[in-house]
Amino acid sequence: MLRVFEPSLILRLMLHVDQVFTVMQFNVATLLVEPVGTSRSYAIDGAHESTEFNGNVKFTKTDLGILVTAQFGAVANLECARCVGFYTQNLEIRFEEEYLPERDITSGALQETNENSYWINTNHILDMQPAMGEYTALEVPLKPLCSSKCLGLCTSCGTNLNTSSCKCENSSGHPAFVALREKWTSRSTT
Repeated sequence: MLRVFEPSLILRLMLHVDQVFTVMQFNVATLLVEPVGTSRSYAIDGAHESTEFNGNVKFTKTDLGILVTAQFGAVANLECARCVGFYTQNLEIRFEEEYLPERDITSGALQETNENSYWINTNHILDMQPAMGEYTALEVPLKPLCSSKCLGLCTSCGTNLNTSSCKCENSSGHPAFVALREKWTSRSTT
């Protein structure tokens, strides 16, 4: 799985359990020594920049590491691709990822890592922030629209056609074909 995202897309969240965290980092050293199948659940309720999040996350001990099952809703402030106005959109994000420890909890030996997996660092900290940022970015539409009926901007004067009409001449077709249209029109009249 290729993971290439701008740092601005990696989201910082706040978690309210017994205390407030500014990032999604969990010390999972005790869970790593528990029997396979042991789980812990936490609530997610926070915000980062213009996106609000709420939901839950469950950590389950596996034979290799920890399976993270997350389900959360996000309210994102987006810019419409047609009218360039801002609007809010609800996103529903769900994912399951297995995090593997960089260091064996019992022997302390370093494990061989690769960039295609999520890792629990050598201090046994599981950081959910990159995964949440990536899965949230995947849910944002490639071409966000405030409405399916958005009229966009006038290509001549830039007026937002959703809020007002413009005085520009309504020409049909692409401007590159104006000369061809004029030639075609003059031939049909002769």
